[in-house]
Amino acid sequence: NAAYITTFLQRPQGFFKAWNRKPSASLFVPPEVIHILDDIVVTLIYFESQWRDREKFGAHSWDLPVATA
Repeated sequence: NAAYITTFLQRPQGFFKAWNRKPSASLFVPPEVIHILDDIVVTLIYFESQWRDREKFGAHSWDLPVATA
């Protein structure tokens, strides 16, 4: 079983679709993990930057070179 610390929530577009260009998103962080909120945010930013870099350069995991020792 996996234990999730946070949950990514994305609100569906509804009546206000004309005013919102993108759907709203949020990160639910329960009170029990507030003490590591800085770590959660930094990790989220890191993975988002990695994802954007891969999207930007069109790289796929099978295209990347494999490091050998």
